[in-house]
This record gives sequence, C-alpha cells and structure tokens, in this order.
Amino acid sequence: KNKRLIKIFMVAGAMAAAWGLIQFVIGVNQTDKSNGVFLYLPPALAHWPRPILDLLSMIQGRVMGTRGHPLAYAECLLFNWAFAICFFIDSRDHTKYVWLGYLVLIGSALLVSLSRGAWIAAGVMLVLAMLTSLSKRTWLLVGVGFLFLTIFAAVPVLRNRAESILDRSHSSNKERLHMWHAGWVLWKTHPLLGIGPGNVKAVSADFQTPDEHVWGEWGHLHSTYVNFLAERGALGLLSYFVLMAAFGWELWMSRQKAALLSMLGFLIGGLTETSYNTAVVIMTFYFIVGLALAQARHGEASQP
Repeated sequence: KNKRLIKIFMVAGAMAAAWGLIQFVIGVNQTDKSNGVFLYLPPALAHWPRPILDLLSMIQGRVMGTRGHPLAYAECLLFNWAFAICFFIDSRDHTKYVWLGYLVLIGSALLVSLSRGAWIAAGVMLVLAMLTSLSKRTWLLVGVGFLFLTIFAAVPVLRNRAESILDRSHSSNKERLHMWHAGWVLWKTHPLLGIGPGNVKAVSADFQTPDEHVWGEWGHLHSTYVNFLAERGALGLLSYFVLMAAFGWELWMSRQKAALLSMLGFLIGGLTETSYNTAVVIMTFYFIVGLALAQARHGEASQP
C-alpha cells in the first residue's frame, strides 16, 4: 500500500512539473493567480475563456503549476526531488535512466518557478546525497548538478535571479530583512509564548513602510523560524525543534533516506519562507513523514 501511495505521489509530481513547464512555454503572464492584469498574453489566446487563461498563466513571470503560488509549487516539488534522487541511486539498472529523466523534469520546473529558497534547498539536497552515497551513480548526479549550473549561467533571467540572493538592496530581500527585524521586536514583547498564532497580520501594519503596505498586511514573516518565534514565542519554537528532532531521529534509525532528505529540504526552505503556514506544503510534509514512520513502525523493509 505504501508503495502504491508513493507511486501516485511521484506521478502527481511529474504532472505538476510538466504543467509548470507548459505554462512557461505558452508564456501567459499576469499580476495575480486569477483575474489579474495581463503582463503578456499571446495574441493567439486573446479570445480564450478567462478561467483557462488563469490555469495557463504565470505570476509575474514565475510558474505556479497546479498551486496558487510559485513558492508553494516549488516547495512541494522538493519532496519529489528528494525521492527521485534516492530512487535513482538505489534503483535497478533498467530504471535508473527513468529516474534521471524525472530529476531533470523536476529540476527544470524548479528553475522556472524562480524560487530562490527552493533552489538553495534542492542544491543542498543534491550535494548531500552525492557526499553520503557510495553508489557509482553519484557521478551522474554530478552531471545533473553541472547541467543546472550551466543553465543558470546561460540564461540571464535565472542568473540575475540567483545573483540577487545575497543582494541586500533587492526589494524582496530588503522586505524580508525588515520582516525578520519586526519578528524580533514582536518576540521581545512576548518572549515566552509569543503574540499568538496568526496575529502577525493583525499587528504588521505598524511595522510596514507605505510601499510595503500597498500589498496589504504581512500574513507571515517569510521564515518559519522567525514566524514561530514571534507568534508562539521561545517555547513554541523549541517545541517545533523537538518535534522535528523526534521525526528525524526515528527516520534516521529506520534508514528512511528519502523522507530524511525531504525533511532536510523542508527545513532549509523554512529559513526564508514560512513553509509551515502554507497548508499544501505542510500537509505534503506530514504525508511523507507519516508514511515513512508507518512503514518503520510496522517493521517493513526500509526503502528510499
């Protein structure tokens, strides 16, 4: 049963990745996920029904696939990326190229999402898998890494997006730093238990600049850890770390490599995104971890 669920999960991930690439190729681009202002609409599609155009559309040049936002899309694909890496390393010879192609598909979808936090997480996951694997196939993973690095170097929009990661003057980076400072201030007002779950939005207007407030109040602080600290205090953040450590220890002891790699991607993504507050991402995380823990506790043979 677990194998069947994972198979469904991997097929769904491939379909989501393919849909994102279709959005990128078609090129419909608007300011919001539905009924936004079109930034580009191919003339051939000008008279298509608006619901179909919304399904085909990117947001601000970033694909969102089957999700409501490019970040949620990319963060969910990281789980498929983790499993594909492990399946590639451990699969039989006749299926290794299938998983290699799957990695290229997922990696390409991650690229066109333009989600920098997911890029970092995917890179760390790939490097860690290469460093900890004794398989001769590791060299093919090195090839995958070089392929995507070459694409980054060759495509200006990707290269510029990657270079912006460390640019403190970049608008989204500047706002993130402002959010984290606000989170620090909020935590100091209620250090033990925080200001309460979901209350960042209620108080964020006091911290925003006029330009930031144009898009409405901050619903979160663009970091799982800062957000936990502000809303749930030191005890809440500590409890979160204890929960993750408990999951990680059991997964480690039962050699659930793909689930561990998925967990790593989720935790790295949480540095710059409030992944825990995104329902589709956190439910996918619990699906993966829950499936792996169920497998371990019922004494089944460990799998990737």
